[in-house]
Amino acid sequence: VNIMSNTPPKIIIFSGAGLSAESGLSTFRDNDGLWANYDINKVCNYMTWLDNFSLVHEFYNKRRVELESAKPNIAHMTIAKIQQKYGMDKVSIITQNVDDLLERAGCQSVIHVHGELTKLRCMSCDYNWDIGYQEYEIGAKCPRCNGARIKPFVVFFYESAPMYMALYEQFENINQNDIVLIIGTSG
Repeated sequence: VNIMSNTPPKIIIFSGAGLSAESGLSTFRDNDGLWANYDINKVCNYMTWLDNFSLVHEFYNKRRVELESAKPNIAHMTIAKIQQKYGMDKVSIITQNVDDLLERAGCQSVIHVHGELTKLRCMSCDYNWDIGYQEYEIGAKCPRCNGARIKPFVVFFYESAPMYMALYEQFENINQNDIVLIIGTSG
């Protein structure tokens, strides 16, 4: 941790599933969470996702449909107000959540370390695109290369999480004047 105080103070907000649970979204790890009803080795494992292609997309299609009807809660809106009040250059928002409730509340430049549910990724050409709350239809191809290995843009177990570098950078540059808020995660 950088303890130099000659840099302007900033606010870093780091959130997890507990933030969106109040909006009615199921968490993954709680006793009654999504992993209690699905085998994570089938629906969220980078080593096996192609073997379970239809089940993987069924699982994430359900999450997108669920997300469409969810609304940002008071915590999402408060985070957005903080960012609007102090500015994006002074407020960094990092989330483990794959939902878009922070953005719908008005937050900008949110760092999603585990990906974004409303996007898909072509594993052939590495193209990402927004699918919104629509269901992915099995057999649909990549709009860029016509590839068929389409994956939810969510970080699976045993897959690299490239946005962790942005997370580490934020925390390595904390100084004594900064404020860090950790909401809804034991991470």
